[in-house]
Amino acid sequence: MTQYDTKMPGLAYEFFDGELIVADYMSGLYYSISSPGAAIWKALHAGYTVDAIVERFSTMVPELDFQRTIPEFVALLTTEKLIAPRASAVECGDWPAIEVAELGEPALERFDDLQDLLLLDPVHDVSEQGWPHRG
Repeated sequence: MTQYDTKMPGLAYEFFDGELIVADYMSGLYYSISSPGAAIWKALHAGYTVDAIVERFSTMVPELDFQRTIPEFVALLTTEKLIAPRASAVECGDWPAIEVAELGEPALERFDDLQDLLLLDPVHDVSEQGWPHRG
């Protein structure tokens, strides 16, 4: 069973009111991940496999089709290079605290409107004019 790494080079992320914001400082893109997607992220971060997450979420909300939505969402995170399969297995951490209200159809939104700003290098791109300034 595949485990996924959520600590990717160039990425920073933060949770806000159940939503997850991920900034990719290598591509300049940032992402908004819905509350259900953030719950999946937390479980992946703790070392749980897709099958284990599907089983746990299906137990919590049996009427939802997690057999389809979770693998599709994990594939999308992988395609966007927000997560990657772990090279070696790790012991699972504690199951993250997830409320039933957080479960549902996960969604990922991708934004590029701050791309120029996120790609600036504040250490090397600073001039007498200050930062951020591209000139």
